[in-house]
Amino acid sequence: MKMKYSHLVVAALIGGLAVTGAQAQSQFDKFANAPFKENRPTKETVQTLRDELLFQRATQTYLWALPLINKFGSMCPIACWKSWPT
Repeated sequence: MKMKYSHLVVAALIGGLAVTGAQAQSQFDKFANAPFKENRPTKETVQTLRDELLFQRATQTYLWALPLINKFGSMCPIACWKSWPT
């Protein structure tokens, strides 16, 4: 029984990775096949690229802030948050 369960978990993980890979490929295709007119991006392409740039910046900011938030959380326990001025 334990063996069947471990096979099921492995199959679910592999399936999840395959779906993630397919989504990443479609995201790449969206940018690779963006329409250009006379070797210049169209307004829709510019907006798509700006949206992606904003998403990437937000994601990077979040990742860079994690260590700082973790350090602050370790310096100030939960009880400190309850007395935090709002």
